[in-house]
Amino acid sequence: QAWLKERSCAMFRAILGRGSVPSPANAAPPATLLVIQADNYDWPMLFRGCTLRDGRSIRVVQAGWSDIHVHVDTYSSSGLCVEVARPARTATLQEGERYPRTVQPDFVLVRNEVKTPDFDGRGLLNGLLFADLPAVNSLTSILLFCERPAVQ
Repeated sequence: QAWLKERSCAMFRAILGRGSVPSPANAAPPATLLVIQADNYDWPMLFRGCTLRDGRSIRVVQAGWSDIHVHVDTYSSSGLCVEVARPARTATLQEGERYPRTVQPDFVLVRNEVKTPDFDGRGLLNGLLFADLPAVNSLTSILLFCERPAVQ
């Protein structure tokens, strides 16, 4: 698991880390990584202690598709807000973290299916697409994967 942690940290440093290292007095806020995975995995623990090349820490918010609401518009300064009703049951919570909470993710990692027999999260995925949120896998490819004929 140490190998996976180092590999994951390096990947997000390469993707999100830009600029010079800020001084502690004017340190930038942490980068927010939204992980969409509700099953047995602890992403906040995996990224604990990781930093980007610019010195920012990585704050991980992990939840399932059914536990989030996506709000996107072109009229406000926030652009994208993700309301997280509750974290994934296996995710380690940081001290003082309360739910429900609203986050503005800098990056998303999708690890669960968007469309299942019990749930259809394509509307949420379309919101992330509209906001042009960077992701590990292309959000367009994830959306196309929801339509089986487009995959085959």
